[in-house]
Amino acid sequence: MTTPRVDPKYEVVRRLREGGMGAIYLVRHRLLDELRVVKVLRSHLNSDEDLRQRFLREARTAIQLRHPNIAQLYDFSVDEDGNASIVLEYIDGFTVEEFGRRPEARDVPLDLALAQQALRALGFLHRKGFVHRDVAPDNLMVTRDVDGEPLVKLIDLGIVKTLRAEGKGTATSLYLGKPRYSSPEQLISPEIDARADLYSFGVMLYELVTGCYPIRGHDLPSLIAAHLHGEPVPFDVSDPERRIPDPLRRLLLTTMAKEPGSRPESAEDLAARLAEIQQLFPPPAPGEAARRLDAARAGARHEREEELTRAGSEALSMLGRGEYAAARQRVAEAVEQLGNDPELTALLARIEAREREVRQANAEAERLERLLGEAGQALAAGAIPDALSRITEVLARRPEDSRARSLAARIEERRQADEARAVAAEREGVVPAATLRTGRPGEASLHEAPTAEVP
Repeated sequence: MTTPRVDPKYEVVRRLREGGMGAIYLVRHRLLDELRVVKVLRSHLNSDEDLRQRFLREARTAIQLRHPNIAQLYDFSVDEDGNASIVLEYIDGFTVEEFGRRPEARDVPLDLALAQQALRALGFLHRKGFVHRDVAPDNLMVTRDVDGEPLVKLIDLGIVKTLRAEGKGTATSLYLGKPRYSSPEQLISPEIDARADLYSFGVMLYELVTGCYPIRGHDLPSLIAAHLHGEPVPFDVSDPERRIPDPLRRLLLTTMAKEPGSRPESAEDLAARLAEIQQLFPPPAPGEAARRLDAARAGARHEREEELTRAGSEALSMLGRGEYAAARQRVAEAVEQLGNDPELTALLARIEAREREVRQANAEAERLERLLGEAGQALAAGAIPDALSRITEVLARRPEDSRARSLAARIEERRQADEARAVAAEREGVVPAATLRTGRPGEASLHEAPTAEVP
């Protein structure tokens, strides 16, 4: 793992995940012995000083936000190279997205209780003049409060996203949001208000209580078209068992209205309407919410272990077949889903080491093949010492190579023949031309030396 540049008072524990905006690391405060999260952003701000100042100004505002349902922002910095990083509260829990996938946690009253906490966070944010712009299940986390009850935390306040509200056109490229949860107006205009967050919240809550994503779209163009013009998936399809009472159905459709003016006026307005609907359900038994949270956590842990085992097995199988790129991709997919687990880190290192070994072996094989070819060419040219030098190096690496052994035998046969001819020529007074030039026999074709006159 490449260690990021962070404040020396933090010790990097591990990388949690990589995203389009940068990497997220789990760190430990060396003095306080407290776990925190550092998000190291890529250098989007390096070329625009005005934009960097806006970023810093918004960070100074956001760091003052204090709310029990909002993850605390502790610190923010931009180094001389334009690389920005933020230090956030570490939340030991899982996202609403993960929570919603747990069948053991499925319970409409609990979903509405979590929704109320999320609305308290959004309402506070809106009153402070912020629009989150990225309300989605993976930006809400579920953990425990001091009494062990479920506690929702809104994360990723989107310092970059706040730039878009009042910034120049250059700032719009910094945020695309998640098309699955973007409001219609957010997709076509930078001029949005808090009601855009409520639309995103409505899409998320519909999905949470029904288990069905309400927007009919499978790719970016179809998602945009569905947000702008399409109708949500009918409840007859998403809730055939009618677990969702009619008042909640109507409120969800109102919250997902295409026109902002047709939605609830504010997060507080939406929360009040939800509170009335909550009265339709019997009060939960004491500890029921905590029990469901424990069940969801246990189920998520079991799934994580299964996926870790499955990813490791598949990657090792690919590694055995020499499919190194596929093995790396499989590990990358697991990291994206599970975070940077030590087992995955070790497996990736093993794959990369094996890939390096294969590259080195291939390079050595190519070198030896080249030497083998050069030895053959040297033999054909009669350059026996060169041929011997090259074939000797090949045999040192490949002593059982039949081609190398055959060529070595031919070279040795030629060397011995040349040596025999040189000896015979000396006896008859014929000296190899190379001997006249270098004093070494057998390095060139033979010719008859001129007879020397005896004084």
